[in-house]
Amino acid sequence: MGKKMYLSMGLVVMVAVAVLAMGAAALYGRSRKVPDRIEVVGPFEVVTHTSRHSTGWNEGHLGIRTAEHYSLRFRGRLFAFDGKAGMWGDQTSRYKTFNSIITFPSPEPAVVVNVGDPNNASFFYLVREEGGQAVARYLGESSGGVSAEWLDPPAAEVLEVKDIALHRGHMEGGRWLLLGEYTVLDTRSLFSYVLRPAAGFSPNNFKPVMAMSPAGGSFVRYGCSTDPSNLDMLAVFKIESGDSYSLYIDRTRMRFNLWEEIDTAWLDHHFEWKEGSDGHLRLSEREEFKPLPYHGRLRRDHGSREYSVKPVKPEMHDRFIAFLKSGYGAEIQPPVPNSPARTFLIDQRKINVMLFEDSLGIWMDLETDNQLVEEIAKNFDGVLATCELDGLFESVPPGHHPPPASATGGAGNLRATVVLSEDVAAFVDVWNRPTAAGQPPIWTINHVTVGKPVCAFVLFSGCARDAEGGASLKASFDVLRPDGSSVVTVADIPIWNAPAPPETHLQMAEQRWEIVFDGEERSGIYRIRSSVCDLIAENCVELSLPFEFMDIFP
Repeated sequence: MGKKMYLSMGLVVMVAVAVLAMGAAALYGRSRKVPDRIEVVGPFEVVTHTSRHSTGWNEGHLGIRTAEHYSLRFRGRLFAFDGKAGMWGDQTSRYKTFNSIITFPSPEPAVVVNVGDPNNASFFYLVREEGGQAVARYLGESSGGVSAEWLDPPAAEVLEVKDIALHRGHMEGGRWLLLGEYTVLDTRSLFSYVLRPAAGFSPNNFKPVMAMSPAGGSFVRYGCSTDPSNLDMLAVFKIESGDSYSLYIDRTRMRFNLWEEIDTAWLDHHFEWKEGSDGHLRLSEREEFKPLPYHGRLRRDHGSREYSVKPVKPEMHDRFIAFLKSGYGAEIQPPVPNSPARTFLIDQRKINVMLFEDSLGIWMDLETDNQLVEEIAKNFDGVLATCELDGLFESVPPGHHPPPASATGGAGNLRATVVLSEDVAAFVDVWNRPTAAGQPPIWTINHVTVGKPVCAFVLFSGCARDAEGGASLKASFDVLRPDGSSVVTVADIPIWNAPAPPETHLQMAEQRWEIVFDGEERSGIYRIRSSVCDLIAENCVELSLPFEFMDIFP
């Protein structure tokens, strides 16, 4: 039986679109062929083909989009070769076009191409001239995306998030090129190395390589353990031998909020390179280091600002309110029914404060001057730097990092949450029966087993309203495997087209998604990646919720 994943939506909308023949003809007339773009690399020509296609037939808003695909010419003739194919690379296909083409400085003209299925199993080849002929030499494979990055990038090219959908890449400034997850190309010698995965380690494919060893023979990646504990980890890969080893990260002592924040300075503070018994440098935790001060995270997105501090105990909420009152003369406002946030006035400016699980967050309405959030964030980080509030942070037990039960984020005034529940009827029933405190309890899970349906719910607040008082939101939904490859994707699903709820009211979306795994998927930490967009305010909240999948029957 093949692998299955089902998505069911609480509300089905069918749209009929009529297109006038005259409009369609005019659209077709504007979609003429785009000339090929040609780049010369020695005897090779990299050809970028651009095609146009119509979009929006189902939505009734017709437009033109473009897509690129790539080919190579060798001395004026189309280059094709037979290469690996199939999920396991045990098949062969004839390739004339490529998922991506990567160029870089090298002693002789050469390019790297990627073929196969770019969303699952794909394969890298080095194309160069040998004996007057163009030859494709197999380098290695990739899974769940096509990526290339320098192990030794120029100092100016420090990125927080890596592109795993590289199509036409021109790389400058380094020597060692990491292709996919486990293939390294020395662009000086054009010799390649295949690495072995570190035992028990799953790399975060969105996180760029963190550092190389001082001697340049090893490099460090960030990820997590493959067991249900989901521990933060580092893995070190030795280029020449292909060997690797891993180290655990103690989040209680080695502090950071999100993985995007950790960088070379963070690594150097907590770890050091020491000579091992084999004479080679080995990464080790420093015997003594002073924990970095806790700090919050300030997000700037399309003019909005939001400050959050985690993981905190409930007492931090009261301490932060006292900070606002003493430092800014904040005046608390009457609570809004069914609202999880509290509102304060500071010089007639409204500040929202909310404690959700272990996260304390503050934000201002999108249409206001929210520079005050940045000022508060800077000053409260100063208080945290004194370490006097360290006791109000939650400690993470060593060896146990379970996935969170929800993912929450904000963009402007919009806030959204994704949660999982295994009993849809009970969840909805409890949600619709407010408690005496005005907020229904949220019963959520962070695990999925074979054959047992679970449902993903979207909760939101603070959406914008149009002139008639209506609101319009949509969501995209993607389930990712531990290696970052996609299991299933659903895009642009309408989740709210109705009168806007009260500004601070936490509202359940009109649609939800049922997820069912069969036994074809492997156990591990999977991830729901969702984008919740307010179509009136034109902003989106990006959410990422990990959950554990266990390939056992309940």
